[in-house]
Amino acid sequence: MPRQRSALVALGLLLAAALPAGAACVTSAGSWKNIPLAPQAGAFTVEFDATPARAGIDGVLGLSRAAAAGYASLAAIVRFNSSGRIDARNGGAYAAAASIPYSAGLTYRFRLAVNVPARTYSAYVRAPGASERLLGSNYAFRTEQRSVASLGNMGLYASAGSETACTVAAADTTPPAVSMTAPAAGALIAGSVPVSATASDDVAVAGVQFKLDGANLGAEDTAAPFTAPWSSAQAADGAHTLTAVARDAAGNAATSAAVPVTVDNRAPAISGVAASQLSSTTAVVSWTTDEPSDSQADYGATSAYGASSALAPAPVTSHSVALSGLSAGTLYHFRARSKDAAGNAALSGDFAFATASPPPAPAPAPGCSLVGAAWHNAPFAARTGAFTAEFDAVPSGAAIDGVLGLSNGPASGYASLAAIVRFNSSGLIDARNGSAYAASARIPYAAGSTHRFRLEVNLAAHTYSAYVRAAGGAEQLLASGFAFRSEQASVGSLGNLGAYASSGNETVCVPTVSAPSADATPPTVSITAPASGATVSGAVGVTASASDDVALAGVQFLLDGSPLGPEDASAPFSTSWNSAAASNASHVLTAVARDAAGNRTTSAPVPVTVANATTAGGYDQAILRDRPVLFLGMDTPDSGAQVDLSGHGNNGVYKGGTPASATLPNGDKAASFNGSSQYLTVAASPALSVPASGALTIESWIRPSTLQFPRTENEGFVYFLGKGNPADGYEYANRMYSLSNSANRPNRISDYAWNTSGGLGSGAYFQDPVSTSQWILVTDVINMRDRSSSYPTGYISIYKNGVLRGKVRLDQYDVVPGTTQSPFNVGTRNYNSWFQGAVGKVAVYDYELSAAQIAAHYAAMTAAPGTAADPPSAEPVSQEFRAPQRFLSPALADGVNDAAVFGPRAAEVRVFDAQGREVFHAARPAGGSPIVWNGRDAAGRLVESGVYIARVKKDDGETSYQSFAIVK
Repeated sequence: MPRQRSALVALGLLLAAALPAGAACVTSAGSWKNIPLAPQAGAFTVEFDATPARAGIDGVLGLSRAAAAGYASLAAIVRFNSSGRIDARNGGAYAAAASIPYSAGLTYRFRLAVNVPARTYSAYVRAPGASERLLGSNYAFRTEQRSVASLGNMGLYASAGSETACTVAAADTTPPAVSMTAPAAGALIAGSVPVSATASDDVAVAGVQFKLDGANLGAEDTAAPFTAPWSSAQAADGAHTLTAVARDAAGNAATSAAVPVTVDNRAPAISGVAASQLSSTTAVVSWTTDEPSDSQADYGATSAYGASSALAPAPVTSHSVALSGLSAGTLYHFRARSKDAAGNAALSGDFAFATASPPPAPAPAPGCSLVGAAWHNAPFAARTGAFTAEFDAVPSGAAIDGVLGLSNGPASGYASLAAIVRFNSSGLIDARNGSAYAASARIPYAAGSTHRFRLEVNLAAHTYSAYVRAAGGAEQLLASGFAFRSEQASVGSLGNLGAYASSGNETVCVPTVSAPSADATPPTVSITAPASGATVSGAVGVTASASDDVALAGVQFLLDGSPLGPEDASAPFSTSWNSAAASNASHVLTAVARDAAGNRTTSAPVPVTVANATTAGGYDQAILRDRPVLFLGMDTPDSGAQVDLSGHGNNGVYKGGTPASATLPNGDKAASFNGSSQYLTVAASPALSVPASGALTIESWIRPSTLQFPRTENEGFVYFLGKGNPADGYEYANRMYSLSNSANRPNRISDYAWNTSGGLGSGAYFQDPVSTSQWILVTDVINMRDRSSSYPTGYISIYKNGVLRGKVRLDQYDVVPGTTQSPFNVGTRNYNSWFQGAVGKVAVYDYELSAAQIAAHYAAMTAAPGTAADPPSAEPVSQEFRAPQRFLSPALADGVNDAAVFGPRAAEVRVFDAQGREVFHAARPAGGSPIVWNGRDAAGRLVESGVYIARVKKDDGETSYQSFAIVK
């Protein structure tokens, strides 16, 4: 083991006949003997020689804080034991790393490497003519000395026999090692800087003396870290050398490698300060320095300056700084700043220059007037119908505030104007739309540039559109269908152009007024996505580009000639297409662009192929055919996100950790929440709130993993989905009670709706025995549209596994649901309770699903392979399911029909089973007989009992859905 060299104490125990010169010896035979040492409080090494007088003695040798008078005084101890072996003390007992015997009359060299702060030591022993051996490694001080702070004595005691100890002199001839650490070689020095070095020694460093050019720099530093301050101003500018001399206690010394530095304490000398190239808004300040330095100028209207140019850091001797944004005809004070590489800064005296006066404004052209802060009016023949007014205007500056508008008679204030355009103080052109200024595009203006304005006015509608064209540019739409200023909302005629500039000036020319020109040019339009021939699935973004010589009114997308969503009235033109609602086949997308004059253009058709993967049991197709506004598969918790399969962008994010995976009855995946922190959240959207005069349906599949939830609300229930919290307001939620709860509602499942302020909610429920392996389809309906004497403000109902189980008045507690900014959460509602179990296939619809649709959803899930779901209750759903006949048509429900006859406007009918498979397809030719389905598939086989959905396309292109029940 290498020796610790921070300190060395040499001792020896030798026979008197073998003492080296200068050594001191003591002998113990039944009494304590002590040799004082220099006190040691850190890490140090002690060596001594010891000789037992005979074999089988019992003698200890150890280190203590002061003279030892008993075994407990010793901290680090070695021993000749009575068994003829050498050992050492480790805390509360003697031990040895190896069995080392001793012999009478032989001298043994001991070395103890001691660490006082750690209260440990390692011991080594060497017999005459042999190698050193480890006796004990990192042994603890004797227990009674476990808090000793220093050691300054060696004690010995032989209780049987005798032993002798002698000191051994040791010389230190190794010089320290030293190197400079700051400043760096070649550094440029100014002012006061620290000088530092590192030094080490095999024993201990006594001190470090810094030197400048060979002379002492301050006093010797006797403790690490070794450093000294140096005021370089006391040295001459120029080259110098720094060194450090380290010495140890034995007088050994070493000098570091020299570090060359350059002292520079003189600031640059500034001369030749001048201002040139003066204009009304700019100037150039220049000066010279006698050494390379940076450049900056202070300037302002007084000698306090107040502004500075950007710092030019490049070191130069010839300096030039450009100033801009100055005021015309103004006296400016300025001064120059320069700083050299050493950081010495110089500042010039005060100087001054004056900017040039602004050029006189050009005289307006004939028929034009210069307008300032006084109203200017240019009358024309009054108009009472539609007309066009054109005029030129020139702003005097880049950020004036000037309006130009049409009025009924001379204008004397802003409120006199009806149709208004403006050069605003932000450097942009805008127009008045009712009570506020706005613009259809960002149109900047430039000082002195002529702008041609064209206003298309419709007095009957009290609206106008505005266009502007800068000199040499193309006309741009500024305002489309803007309303007259609010104060002029009922004006009957306009016959004046009024102008006013509250800041700056504007030149306005006499307007020309004419009847509006007819727009006969149709727009241009093309579909930009998806690409022609593309294969698509799921939610598809459909986009188009369109333009018009006047202005576009909107773009309508079409799928196979039928509208695909509403018309998009503003660019960028796009819509989201849920391709899962279309058949897996070829389809054609087109876009129709329309302008305000009614001109229309249809884009080139874009053929695409729909190829949606069929999910297990066709459940997803069954849901998507019913057009949800949100559909979450709950099958991708590992990704941290859940895509809204409905195509409406109501995507979810998993929070509080990653839920485990569960399996639905049809084999699809679901998310299993831990009941303590995990949930999924969807940002608030109006589509997820109950419409004021409409309905909302919420569906979810749940499977609790416990019947006694660990984190519940006060009455012992948890919310497994809902919208509502104290900060954003309350809407609706689903809850499930624990088996044992204070309300005595074992495993009740209910849905509730609240006022946005909270309080008591109206709710429907069912209460059946539940098992942890049971999947349950929970469907809620909140209807504020269908009101009656029984349901004055609407109703809330709940279905279990496709069967209606409860329906109550919505005004049960004066509840009127509203729209809030609360997120839609699954697994919790407002983070006070947590559902422990699996949740799958969550869907929201912005209308009330029929009983047949809800039953079809249940059938679509349970018809697939996998874990069986809870069977439906025997309670009937509707008259359809009670009918005894084999086939029932809602149109001909007389109890004897064996065929479904569709109305005369049904142009095409497709019938799908609960798994989403098409079983019937027919189209009616023009003038042909109504379409009839006799309950057989394309091969003529009678279909199985169950729920079927018919998609009916009418002769006007509208599509509707009907449900049927087949009962054999």
